[in-house]
Amino acid sequence: MNKIICILFCTISLLSCFSNPKISIYQSKVLQKGMTYSEVVSRLRNNHVNEFEIRLNSSPSNKYLIQVYETQASLGILGLEGEYDSDYFAVFKNDTLMYMGYPFDMNRHPDTLLNEIGTTAVAEYEKIK
Repeated sequence: MNKIICILFCTISLLSCFSNPKISIYQSKVLQKGMTYSEVVSRLRNNHVNEFEIRLNSSPSNKYLIQVYETQASLGILGLEGEYDSDYFAVFKNDTLMYMGYPFDMNRHPDTLLNEIGTTAVAEYEKIK
C-alpha cells in the first residue's frame, strides 16, 4: 500500500512540474545570445506568457520581438521562506536572440540601445498585460 501511495505522489509531482508555465532561473541559463527564435522556444518548452513587437523612436525601421516569461525562484533554504515570481524578457532582432534577462537589468545596462528597448518593452507590456 505504501508503494502505491509513493508512486502516486511521485507521478503527481512530476506532472505538476510539466504543467507549470513558469521557468526557473536555472532553465533560463540554457539561453545564449545568437540563438534563433525556434531554438529558444524549444529549449524553454514554449512557456512564454506573452509575445509582442516593438519599434524604437530612435530607429523606427527596426522591429524587435519580445517574449515574456515568468520566472519562479525560491528564497531561503529549500524554499521554506517563500517564493517570488518575476518577468523575464527575451529580445529578438531578425530572429536572433540579442538579450535575455530581467527588464530592470536592461535599464541599468551601459548599452543605450538596450536601455531604450527595455523602457519601450516594459511600457508596451504594461498596456497589454
